[in-house]
Amino acid sequence: MTLAFQAAYLESTDSRSLIAYVRNLAGVGSLNVRTRRARPLTITVRPPQPAKVEVWDLDERTKVKEVAVREETQVRLGQTAHDYALVLQP
Repeated sequence: MTLAFQAAYLESTDSRSLIAYVRNLAGVGSLNVRTRRARPLTITVRPPQPAKVEVWDLDERTKVKEVAVREETQVRLGQTAHDYALVLQP
């Protein structure tokens, strides 16, 4: 994942499904509020088996990508200051 973003994820006990939250973090401003800045975002996915990856833009509330992956794949989202959810399922 590109610098200037943070991620947290939950994985199923059988490691077949995963959901991740990817947030833009340029810094922390006054009152301890996070600031954002548009940066290039590339997410590397390494599925344990063939899977479908959905990427949701949480600011726009829309699905922006859906790709089938069989091996390590880079999902490029371009310049963005948005937050995303990534869902990986077999």
